[in-house]
Amino acid sequence: MMSLRHRLAALAVLALLGACATGPASVPAEAPPTPVTDDATAALLDAALAGDHRSAANRARDAWRHPQETLLFFGLRADMTVMEIWPGAGGWYTEVLAPVLAERGRYLAAQWDPASDSQFVQSGLKAFRDKLDSRPDVYGKVEVVALQHPTAMTPVQPGSVDMVLTFRNIHNWMPAGNADAAFAAMYRALKPGGVVVLEGYTPRQLEFGTGGPRDRANLYTRELLEEAFAAFDILHLEEHESILAEGTKHVGRSALIDLIARKRM
Repeated sequence: MMSLRHRLAALAVLALLGACATGPASVPAEAPPTPVTDDATAALLDAALAGDHRSAANRARDAWRHPQETLLFFGLRADMTVMEIWPGAGGWYTEVLAPVLAERGRYLAAQWDPASDSQFVQSGLKAFRDKLDSRPDVYGKVEVVALQHPTAMTPVQPGSVDMVLTFRNIHNWMPAGNADAAFAAMYRALKPGGVVVLEGYTPRQLEFGTGGPRDRANLYTRELLEEAFAAFDILHLEEHESILAEGTKHVGRSALIDLIARKRM
């Protein structure tokens, strides 16, 4: 397991990358550093990951998702207000974030609009609610809000969130032209200095054929994200290849891009 010292060193690298960037999305010299985690949060993550509330299937994916290292690298702290966009019916990260944030922070699950007449949406919302209701000792403080274009685009009070997380969701918004509206909703939700963390597929994913969109127009490029987050300071933007094990439809080597961007003060 990566030590906290090494995690903090990684965060320092992020800050240096931001300070050295050029162009309109660069980090100004006077900008505050990237969010820095702490030992208390690391201990809470250890406890959450070992908790008996986690399903065996979700626990098995820890080897691919590396949730401890990932969330600490992002700068998660237990006193933050964190909004995860579309955790889905299964709520994989909900199992981890809810107990970590329960005492000193807030976990907001931004799900689909409950007013939707889609059977898929209603089924997913019911499954997620059943999950929360099954363990009130773990999920009793989870706040379920709605984010879905065009009917539910203000999930929280503007300027109230420290961190927005979204994993491989943009391709769900791009075909209908809703990605910009979703990015704008993230921007409004964040406090000045708050961060958005995003992971998605790049066009190289078409070469691997291991899941994700089949239309190149619905895949992320560096240029797309730089333009979409031009109002933010981009702290980290990296393309990489990683092994995913996300059920039967997303398995194998994948072409991904990660973004960490901070709302300007």
